[in-house]
Amino acid sequence: MKYTKKSEIIEAFKFTGGIEQVEDPTWIIDMLRNGDAEFKNEGTKEVSIIIKTVEGNMNANVGDYIMLRFDGRVYPCGQDIFEGTYKLI
Repeated sequence: MKYTKKSEIIEAFKFTGGIEQVEDPTWIIDMLRNGDAEFKNEGTKEVSIIIKTVEGNMNANVGDYIMLRFDGRVYPCGQDIFEGTYKLI
């Protein structure tokens, strides 16, 4: 049997880890404020965002995409996987 991935529309942004990050959506800012996400190693080259998910804490590194899915869940996704799976609409 062959399968294709179901189409879904998501919101996402690429995490740069720097102060030049200008495209932070309100949903990630809200998550950082309410403790559902937090910075690790802030101010260093190893900065990342820890995101609390139903599967446990997930790490978004610089260059990864952070996506808000249609079901309201937020997940990090590696750049190569994200760019091979999703396209900008």
